[in-house]
Amino acid sequence: MKLNWNFISKIFARTVGVENLSRDAEGHEVLSADQRKILEQKFGPEALQHYDAYAASDANDDAQQEQLLLNFLDAIGRSGGDDKDNSTPVEKITLDKETLLLNSNSSETLTATVTPASATENTVTWSSDKTTVVTVDQNGKVNALTEGTATVTATAGGKSATCVVTVSDAVIINVPEQLQVAFEDASTNPDSPTKIRLGAGFELELCYGETSDPHRYIELDGGGFTLSNVTGSESDVVTIESTTLKLSNIKMNTTDDSKCVIALYPTNTKLILGSGAKLDNPTGRAVYVFEGCQLIMDEGSSVNGRIVLQTNKYNSDEGGSFFYKGGTWENAELMFSYDNASTLMPMTLTKALANPYKLTFVAQWSMQPSYFPEGGFTVVKGDGYTLTQLDLEKITSLEMDVADSSVTSENCELVLDTAENAIKLRIKATAY
Repeated sequence: MKLNWNFISKIFARTVGVENLSRDAEGHEVLSADQRKILEQKFGPEALQHYDAYAASDANDDAQQEQLLLNFLDAIGRSGGDDKDNSTPVEKITLDKETLLLNSNSSETLTATVTPASATENTVTWSSDKTTVVTVDQNGKVNALTEGTATVTATAGGKSATCVVTVSDAVIINVPEQLQVAFEDASTNPDSPTKIRLGAGFELELCYGETSDPHRYIELDGGGFTLSNVTGSESDVVTIESTTLKLSNIKMNTTDDSKCVIALYPTNTKLILGSGAKLDNPTGRAVYVFEGCQLIMDEGSSVNGRIVLQTNKYNSDEGGSFFYKGGTWENAELMFSYDNASTLMPMTLTKALANPYKLTFVAQWSMQPSYFPEGGFTVVKGDGYTLTQLDLEKITSLEMDVADSSVTSENCELVLDTAENAIKLRIKATAY
């Protein structure tokens, strides 16, 4: 009898999940160790024994080989003349993690689950689309090599699942309590800021005040997570002191309109909002920028709420500064707030204003016109950008909130000074 090898190969494909069986020097089919294990697990040791007997039989003895094959087919519950597919397909494959954050030269093992567990082709194979960033072995062990992002794919029975692996040299924070420690240990070298990355999905309540000496340089990547201010403290705001802090891929918010999201204090603190960074307090104050401090908005950033430039110094022109380089500013209200100060601090723009905004002048103490020198007072000054009438028109309203003073909104005006490339607030009232 001449055996149908194509039919036999189909039987083995359905049984052990291999399309083309290897053959030894005599032409007998040979299963690998993994394939033999699958066969034994699915159909028991008897099926494996029948297979071994069939594979070792004399190829010239057709009758004997046919019987041995039938014995094997019976052991796995099949008929030698039946070409029906009784295999169990893979329905899905899942990974224990969809995202993974690793430092360079570190590793972590992913676990794949094939459903159903009885699926015929349940052997999992692994691959990485960027082997210069991440490699993965056939046990799911992910090895991080260099900074970057790669996708690791697990495949079984025609189904697949992926995990996006980010490799970063940043200090990876997975426990919220570790963040303050990372801030305190951050670099004092402006040329090499400490990179901090939030590595797990959590909403972190933060009220942080750093010691003013020394100055820290930090880049914080939130990974798309949220930092919100904590209640129960004296200030109820996120306070950043003596730090150059660049935020990206993070949202910082508050649900209390009477509070603000961030306060920058004291002198020389700088907050840079990078791509994906958002300060959110739509009906209240987004950020206080005290004297000598800077708020910088880059492309891809967003502020939803008021920006308050503040000074508490008498005769000071060192109020907080706002540098707009790009991004979105919603509910745009710029407030100048003073405690017994006699001059207005400047605000510098690097490009055109993003959208119309409201200008509010707030003084906490008596602000009589006689306190001010003659002429206009710089509010907005271009830096590498020429201010236009359109910029002036984007200031939709000017409000005055001045305690015990003859300075009111009626005797103040905004003017465009093209000679000094500035939009100025001019106080027209006569001293009394």
